[in-house]
Amino acid sequence: MKKKQKGKTSAYTRKKIIDEFTEMPISRQQKWQLRRAKEGRCVICGEPKATAWHCLKHAIANREWARKYSGSVRRNKTLTYKLATKGKKK
Repeated sequence: MKKKQKGKTSAYTRKKIIDEFTEMPISRQQKWQLRRAKEGRCVICGEPKATAWHCLKHAIANREWARKYSGSVRRNKTLTYKLATKGKKK
C-alpha cells in the first residue's frame, strides 16, 4: 500500500460551476439540461434549439415518439412540421 505524501496534491479536480442551479436539490444531468436551455441550446445534443427544449432533429424525434405513444394518425399543423418544411426548401 502506498503512503500519501504530505503537502502534495496530485489529483486533478475541476472547478465547481457556481450559478443559480448549483444549490438546487436535483441531479447533475438535470442541472446540465437547465444550463443548456438557459444558453438557448438543445438539452440533448447542445445544438441551437428550434423549440423550447430541442433542436429541430430532436424536436421531430420527440414529436414522432409522442404520436406513436398516443396512437395519433392525423398530422396537425404544428411548429415542427413548419420548421421541417422550411429546412427542406433551403
